[in-house]
Amino acid sequence: MTYYDIMLYKRKRKYLTEKLASVDADIVRYDGEKADITKDAKNLEAQQSFYMEHSQSLGMAAMLLQIAIMLSAISALLKKPHTWYLGLACGVAGLFFMIKGLYL
Repeated sequence: MTYYDIMLYKRKRKYLTEKLASVDADIVRYDGEKADITKDAKNLEAQQSFYMEHSQSLGMAAMLLQIAIMLSAISALLKKPHTWYLGLACGVAGLFFMIKGLYL
């Protein structure tokens, strides 16, 4: 080995040692953040279950209200009152599910 090879080897070794120290510091930092991230994830999972419970009622409300609008439009075109009453019943059921999803 020549002198220049030895100097290059020392420079590479110094660079790799510094890089290894940097990686070790990152590992320590990530381990410290891991507990906070886990706690936040548990909190978000609890919120998700709460909102999923409400989303089912609100989804049903949106569907029933759209059916009520459709039936009311059809009854206006066909001039059939029994279709309008059916649309009115769907609208009332949709309002019930909306109130249930928002407040219960």
